[in-house]
Amino acid sequence: MRTFSAARYVAMVAAASLVLAGCSSNTSTKSSGSGSGGKRIGVSFDLLNAIRQAEKTSIENAAQAAGYSVVFDVADQDAQKQASQIQDLIQTQKVDAVIVIAQDGQQITASASLAKAHNVPFLAIDRAVADQQDLTFQITGDPVSDGKAVAAEFIAAAKTKPLRVLELVGGLTDQNAIGRRDGFNAALAGQPGVTIVSQVPTDWNPTEALDGTSNALQKDPSINAIYIPSDFLLPS
Repeated sequence: MRTFSAARYVAMVAAASLVLAGCSSNTSTKSSGSGSGGKRIGVSFDLLNAIRQAEKTSIENAAQAAGYSVVFDVADQDAQKQASQIQDLIQTQKVDAVIVIAQDGQQITASASLAKAHNVPFLAIDRAVADQQDLTFQITGDPVSDGKAVAAEFIAAAKTKPLRVLELVGGLTDQNAIGRRDGFNAALAGQPGVTIVSQVPTDWNPTEALDGTSNALQKDPSINAIYIPSDFLLPS
């Protein structure tokens, strides 16, 4: 399994974006955000939490070190808002490259096509894009291996005490959520000490996660383990 810290992970794609922006034919010189150079990188995030803040800082630091500037937008978990923001970055602000963490891995393909039509490199990180034909570059983790790694910990714990597991499932438009679910379930198949007694959809919504967990625990007090597919849901 590939394990990169958030800072190292995003530094890789930030470096790639600087190279690609330098190769872009876009000649805009308006500056915004960090850095003082003429080239600008548009960044569009699905949300802004602690992990995303670390990723944002990594991108800004890499850009500033190279003399680039960053124009940053956050979509507040709204796929339509993200599409509108990316359109503005490309067509109005005329950035030289775009880095995206997609709210919806399927809907974001239209934004990638728009970027390609305007000769703007389009880079996806963290969340895979469903149709990758218009992507310039993509860096993601291995969500299936993530799920299997968690399952291995559950199997080890079950050697001393049988586990009855509540499994939370992330948004089903997100390959990270699907992969972590599938890897977890596949690794636990046939394991006598671990039983998944309930699966709760969350759609990456903390309120839904909390309500679903509360309901499941009330319905089955024998649950003694919970699989959470992202630390994004830990506060709830």
